[in-house]
Amino acid sequence: MKKHLLLIFLLSVSITTLAQKDGMVRGLVTDTSSKQALAEATVTILNAKDSTLVSFARTNKNGFFSIKGLDNGNYRLLITHIGYRNVNKFFLISDALKDIDFGTITINNTSNMLDEVVVTQERPPVTIRNDTIEFNAASFKTRPNAVVEDLIKRLPGAQVDKDGTIRVNGEKITRVLVDGKEFFGNDPKMATKNLPAEAVEKVQVFDRKSDQSRFTGFDDGNSEKAINLTIKPDKKNGIFGRATAGGGDKGRYQGNFNVNSFNKEKQISAIGMGNNTNKDGFSFMDIMNFSGGGASGGRGMVQIDNSSSALPIQGSGNNQGISTTWAGGLNFNNTFQKKLELNGSYFYNNIGNSKIENIKQQWLLPGNNFNTYRNNNTNTGNQNHRINFSSDYKIDTANSVKFTSAVNYQQSSLTTNNQYQSLSIKNTMLNSGYSKSSNSGNGYSWNNSVLFRHRFPKKGRTLSTTLSFNINNTNSNGSLLSENDLYNPQTGTLQSADTLDQINNQDNDSKTYGAVVSYTEPLSKKSLLEFNYNFNSTVSNTARTTYDFDDNTGKHSIKNNQLSNVFDNTYTYHRAGTNFRHQRSKYNFAVGASFQQAFLNSNYTVLATDSSIHRSFQNLLPNANFQYSFNRSKNLRFVYNTATRQPSVTQLQPVADNTDPLNITIGNPDLKQEYTHRMQLNYIAFDPFRRTSFFSMLSATTTNNKIVNADQLGAQGQRITRPVNADGAYTLFGNMSWGFPFRKLKSTINLNTSLTQSRSISFVNSNKNFITNRTATQGVTWTFTHKEVFDFTAGANVNFNSARYSLEGNRNQDYWNQNYTLEANLYLPKGFSMATDIDYTTRTGLSEGYNADVWLWNAGVAKQLFKNKKGELRLQVYDLLNQNKGIKRSTTQNYIQDSEYNVLRRFWQLSFTYSISRFAGKNIAAPRQRGNNIQIIGPPRGGM
Repeated sequence: MKKHLLLIFLLSVSITTLAQKDGMVRGLVTDTSSKQALAEATVTILNAKDSTLVSFARTNKNGFFSIKGLDNGNYRLLITHIGYRNVNKFFLISDALKDIDFGTITINNTSNMLDEVVVTQERPPVTIRNDTIEFNAASFKTRPNAVVEDLIKRLPGAQVDKDGTIRVNGEKITRVLVDGKEFFGNDPKMATKNLPAEAVEKVQVFDRKSDQSRFTGFDDGNSEKAINLTIKPDKKNGIFGRATAGGGDKGRYQGNFNVNSFNKEKQISAIGMGNNTNKDGFSFMDIMNFSGGGASGGRGMVQIDNSSSALPIQGSGNNQGISTTWAGGLNFNNTFQKKLELNGSYFYNNIGNSKIENIKQQWLLPGNNFNTYRNNNTNTGNQNHRINFSSDYKIDTANSVKFTSAVNYQQSSLTTNNQYQSLSIKNTMLNSGYSKSSNSGNGYSWNNSVLFRHRFPKKGRTLSTTLSFNINNTNSNGSLLSENDLYNPQTGTLQSADTLDQINNQDNDSKTYGAVVSYTEPLSKKSLLEFNYNFNSTVSNTARTTYDFDDNTGKHSIKNNQLSNVFDNTYTYHRAGTNFRHQRSKYNFAVGASFQQAFLNSNYTVLATDSSIHRSFQNLLPNANFQYSFNRSKNLRFVYNTATRQPSVTQLQPVADNTDPLNITIGNPDLKQEYTHRMQLNYIAFDPFRRTSFFSMLSATTTNNKIVNADQLGAQGQRITRPVNADGAYTLFGNMSWGFPFRKLKSTINLNTSLTQSRSISFVNSNKNFITNRTATQGVTWTFTHKEVFDFTAGANVNFNSARYSLEGNRNQDYWNQNYTLEANLYLPKGFSMATDIDYTTRTGLSEGYNADVWLWNAGVAKQLFKNKKGELRLQVYDLLNQNKGIKRSTTQNYIQDSEYNVLRRFWQLSFTYSISRFAGKNIAAPRQRGNNIQIIGPPRGGM
């Protein structure tokens, strides 16, 4: 009933709006002197009262224009063209006069112009600047008190996952800058989840190259997808931010604040939060590597769908389990006399999480299919201190030096209680048991680099050198208590029982030294040659000792040599290469290659036996990129590169990890390094007048000597996993996004399509298994705004997943995941507002009991307070229908896993928010963030 009422309400609003929007204005624009029709003139309709943008168009080749769908009201018609004076005409649309025909409108060229007031042009929603896509934030409206993450969700081609991970055109964003500067180090969520959307002027998406690459102009392969948030000019000289505190039933509480002080080049930001509603506001950056519990039993899994269907209680981050978070930090940026740039930040977080999970695993084994059922109870704790510092000093016009340093200290704990049993397809018991494991430890990392840059007098001739030194150290202590019963596969009778009672301690230490030297030499005004050399060496030491319980002494005093080892590993490479770059006005390209020689030396002791590994690798690493600009609004880019990846210490050391007694892993000292080819093609096009945008991307990745799992499985469900090398793994990915206006309803529609096909490899009892995963996703978002009164965003996302197994074709999997959303805001007189968001998720094709349809409905009412409207009191009810449920499917190399876990359920919360907004000594009222304004301050002479 509620759903039908909502649909009827939206339909009535749409019909009423359409009935009113039947006004039209038209005319013919000509040149005064030549009396010829003037094509490509910009025709803008502005509200006569406040000059807010209503609509706009361009004249056709015959100089004619026509704009339809106007409400009753007073308007101003503005006509602009480069080289001509602007023309303004006022008109009225009413019930009696719906069709306005201005006839022929003549405009004068600028040769006879007198001084006049000019109108600043409205920025287009999307702009391309070389390899940067720039979104005008004012073109994408958000609700009051929205953060940057809410703004990004509305951008064409952008997707924000439930955990806050951002992808643009399918590529993951790994860094977010503020006015080109670091914001709390390299954590992208610090800016997107904390900065207010109302402070942002532009969102710029680009490939951020390393400091050395930006200096030389050549990509060294260390680029990352990044976003730069530019702050509005009126926010750069004052203080802005907000603080919120709230509480509700079931003991739920939430408090957070952010304060930003900007004064030209000086930026100071402080943030803090505390809640038990799963809101994090930052990335959970582990430096500890606890493997306790083994809840999934899927180390090295290849997932085609790792997203949960637990719907996000508004503002929540981690949807799995219940989390309590306390965090805070300070960020500082400043530039001194345009020579020295300083950046520093400190951040602390303390997270505790409790998760209860029920799991079903369907094993896909030739002639031996069975199911495993698990009940896990996991508690984790993490305290983390992060310090980042960088300085960039311009010694003179030819020399500069940049120093960066980052320190991370962490204390972590993990406790898991796991009960399990496995049944054959005939429901015969194969195994059963329980395990209780715990790990606690601490660790730190310290990463440092120094970059020296020198420009020679000859333009294009440069020399740059980077030196780096990194330390990583962890220490942990763990315990394991388990009982595993094995049954006869034919009769289901108990055959044997195995009990483990162990403790262990592990120390890991690694040091990395590196140097990069690059020299560029101009060959002409448009061509450049680069020579580079790269050296890197990592020395790792790992020591693990395991003790069994001794009944005689009542202590863990018996050393288990099979589970104890000492492992020393050194990996060193030298890489020398050259690159050629050529640049024209329309296109540029670069080609190059490097030769790399790597050495792997390991010494280890297992079962009191000393052994060693000595390997060398030689690789040719070609690269190329090409970019062509058809015009300022169309761009094509191709990138090809190659890379190697050495096996980790854990993958190399031949010692067993029995944390999950049914799933034991052991390393392989014979592993080779991976060699990867990657190609990517991007096409971007937009029309600033029609307000359309189109993004597309195709990428392909292949890996030789891919490190994959080889599983040895017993008849009773036991598994021993060992990493091996295999050829034939690849990933193909395509993404397309199209955004366009629906002018009749003053709304915007964004369509997003993505296709993925990947092939992974595993071995099951020495049999090679190819797993082909296919995913197809179609999404649509419709955003509608009706004046200052009502707005909503509706979306649908349909996802199809397919998994094909070469060994067990009869266990192939197809399943669907559909998600539908609606977010609506109603603005009432006297500062009242109402908001609601509805999420509906349905899945088909999962295991019995996991195909749940989930409705999540959040709703709230708010009242702005005080004369300047800086205060807001809000009553919010989360999960009104009390249906929220956590479900996840993972399709791995040898099994399909469905899991259900605890999530937040219905609760209400009353909160108070106070906004700070003080600039140039003035106390400014908090904006409501409504409307689509352009500012009238006088356009350049000659028009747009």
